[in-house]
Amino acid sequence: LDREASAMGESAGGVDTPHSTGHYVVFFVAFTVFLGAFFRVLLKHLPFSVPFSVVIFLAGLLWGYLSERDVGTLSEAVLAVVGVDPHLFLVVFLPLLIFDSSFSLPWHIFRRLLPQMLMLAGLGVIIATMLTACVVKGILETSFSWSESFVLGAILSATDPVAVVALLKEVGGSVKLRTLIEGESLLNDGTAIVVFTLFINAAEGGSLTFGGGLVTLLQLSAGGVAMGLGFGLLSIFWLSRVQRDPTAEIAITLCSTYLLFYVSEELAKVSGVLAIVTSGALFVWFGKARISADSLHTLESFWGTLTWMGETAVFMLAGVLMNERVHLDRFSGRDWGLLFALYLFLTLIRAFMVAVLSPWLIRYGYGFGYRRAAVLVHGGLRGAVSLSLALIVQLSPSIDQNVRDKVLFYASGITILTLVVNGSTTGLLLRRLGLSRESPVEQAHFIGNLRRLNEDNSQRMHSLARRKEHRGTNWVRVAQHLEHPLVRTDLGGSGGGGAPPLLLL
Repeated sequence: LDREASAMGESAGGVDTPHSTGHYVVFFVAFTVFLGAFFRVLLKHLPFSVPFSVVIFLAGLLWGYLSERDVGTLSEAVLAVVGVDPHLFLVVFLPLLIFDSSFSLPWHIFRRLLPQMLMLAGLGVIIATMLTACVVKGILETSFSWSESFVLGAILSATDPVAVVALLKEVGGSVKLRTLIEGESLLNDGTAIVVFTLFINAAEGGSLTFGGGLVTLLQLSAGGVAMGLGFGLLSIFWLSRVQRDPTAEIAITLCSTYLLFYVSEELAKVSGVLAIVTSGALFVWFGKARISADSLHTLESFWGTLTWMGETAVFMLAGVLMNERVHLDRFSGRDWGLLFALYLFLTLIRAFMVAVLSPWLIRYGYGFGYRRAAVLVHGGLRGAVSLSLALIVQLSPSIDQNVRDKVLFYASGITILTLVVNGSTTGLLLRRLGLSRESPVEQAHFIGNLRRLNEDNSQRMHSLARRKEHRGTNWVRVAQHLEHPLVRTDLGGSGGGGAPPLLLL
């Protein structure tokens, strides 16, 4: 096969064949995951906290830079992936990352914060897109048309808080704050992609009226929710018929996620992102209860590992593609100055959006104070979604080349600035605001719930110990398995049999 592929390459003038290109793509993915595992272990031994996604993104930039120096297989692997259609990035990685994020959300917190998420991801995205488009058209790039300005506004309104959410987990931030940021970004991406779809058609020469745009917007959003409900219910019904078969349950969730995205985007012409978020919310609501405990643990481990690999590949690709696609020598000092000005404008726009919505945000969820608002504004990172949308614009022949280059330049520059500056300083901001640990009220609720569970367990164990068929049970070992780090066990003796010890806080 190798000789045949080599001969085909020679007959084609030395051009890489699909066979050899496929090998380089496989190498790129495998080496990316290897580097991700290396940095994952390395970062745990550093005396300070560095977001994993920032490190991988910078590694991608370095890989792309080295590939220009002809370093053999590393350079060939970069050449193989830079020619991939950016739509493929969305199709491969977006369903994976979105379903896992929605699948892992705590339902009781998600349900209570949902009004805040919908407000931020709905009206908030519209406000941010409009203000960003006005800044682009009126200040930064007056040569852009309004439709092109709104395209860039939609691209830069799609936040990607992977780095911030990971950091919140590392420093022990409030799960409520983490859920709010992650849930807002899930819905945010769906809304931003819908708005992008509307205006990219207009920028390419299509017609866009207010009435037609509103109908399309409702079709994409409402249709996506309806598709997610249908697929989610069907998948949950199928899972309820599977008993203790982790392989089948993993296959059902994985295949249904990608089929849902494909059917929504390609056949039904609705928002695949909103469809997957809706399906994931159904799983969080009652779908997990249809899966056995042993299978659920295996399922969560599988999705966690697969999502980590997907996130690693996305940020490595983002770094490599930015180095390859954005030719920095084309841009002047004025362009760089406008980029930094845009970064400041985007921060102010997000702060303004949060401030405008604050009177309504305070009424829902768990309240909304200035500390949460500060983290929400600072955590508005741009990432793989913004870069993929910018690459779609770059490959559109109907849009002026100068506009395409500027859109990719701004999207890539904002991605770097938010990942490096915002992502690296979020830990410091959390510590300064006192959000790196649970509040006293949250700790009191946690301890109270542990105490109630402790009492229920003790009563249940004493009830079981009085039965003849359980007299030979070693209740000390049972108590040790149920013991929580915040719960101490009063052993009251050793050995098997007898009444179980009381678990005391």
